[in-house]
Amino acid sequence: MRAILHEQTRKVNKIRDTHATSHGDFHSENMMLGPGMTYGFDFTEARAKMAVYDVVDFLKCDIYRDTPVDQIDEAGITKTHRDMFFKGYKHKIDKDVLNVSLRGRMLLDWVSITRNSHAKIRADRILYRKLKSRLDIAFSKA
Repeated sequence: MRAILHEQTRKVNKIRDTHATSHGDFHSENMMLGPGMTYGFDFTEARAKMAVYDVVDFLKCDIYRDTPVDQIDEAGITKTHRDMFFKGYKHKIDKDVLNVSLRGRMLLDWVSITRNSHAKIRADRILYRKLKSRLDIAFSKA
């Protein structure tokens, strides 16, 4: 997986993609949804960076969904999850940059689970298993 990701990263490295002020830690625990409103919390990591940064944080939460293999896309997330997100997202994001970024983020999350935490923490065992299955799919379609 590392070798494939390295080659993909090299191919997208020079692509100039949309930059924006990004949250930096954008996931469901740092936002609250209300009628017609979304409120963000914990802006300690907010700064100007590639807009794909927050998109990846948001989309990768999909790994906890039990999705049939044929409904998972080349980045390892549920196709309908991605489609629904981009119905409301208005900024241009390069698809190749997004796919490489999603695979890379999931791979980093997966390899950061230590043997010790895997043995002691049930949540890490679940995360490890969920990430591994999505990575296998994503890298087989890459």
